[in-house]
Amino acid sequence: VKVTGWDELLANHRQFRDTLSRREVGGASQLRIFDQLSAGDQIAISTYAHGSPDVAFRFINDRTQASGYYDRENNVVVVNRASKTPVADIFRHEVAHFVERHGLQAQVREMYLGDAEKGVVGQYTAMDPMGNPVFVESTGPEGEKTYRYKLNEAGEKLKAEYEAKIRAVDPTFSMSDEYLASELFAEQYAERLMGGGFRRDLSRNAVDSIVDAMASKP
Repeated sequence: VKVTGWDELLANHRQFRDTLSRREVGGASQLRIFDQLSAGDQIAISTYAHGSPDVAFRFINDRTQASGYYDRENNVVVVNRASKTPVADIFRHEVAHFVERHGLQAQVREMYLGDAEKGVVGQYTAMDPMGNPVFVESTGPEGEKTYRYKLNEAGEKLKAEYEAKIRAVDPTFSMSDEYLASELFAEQYAERLMGGGFRRDLSRNAVDSIVDAMASKP
């Protein structure tokens, strides 16, 4: 978030606050949930919103969810007031946008899903009893055969968790393996930006290589 003069920060805060709905839904309005955030989080969110007018924000207070998320389909940052780090949801959006803008999707997919054509196994690639990766065959629009690796049990569990979180807002949502990979990376790098820890099973070297690629791009 760009640091500006205090008067400008307060002006951005007032402007953003004025856009929030006061209509009560489930006992709370968007404005009420926003006002329950810490002053620092409110300033960070309103300043970011001012600099990213194309991004919409939605506020929830859901203790059953560990955090909010970024809805890529609708370009909406969902901020969960019950999260320990609500502002991390903004970083997830920024990381996802950067990865897409600079063409790093293939690296992210390879890290988590693997690449069947290159013979590279990913962190969440399913393996058979002999230790070989499990393939999934599909048919393209012109009848061509394509192959990818199957998600392992841990990957399927994470996918179900992410899908359930977004379906609570959009019941029609269906998550692809590629979407899962980008969501995992955005979450992990957001935690790094916020000074948090990584998942215990995260491949630190793989993440660092992509982070280095990000750092080398404007």
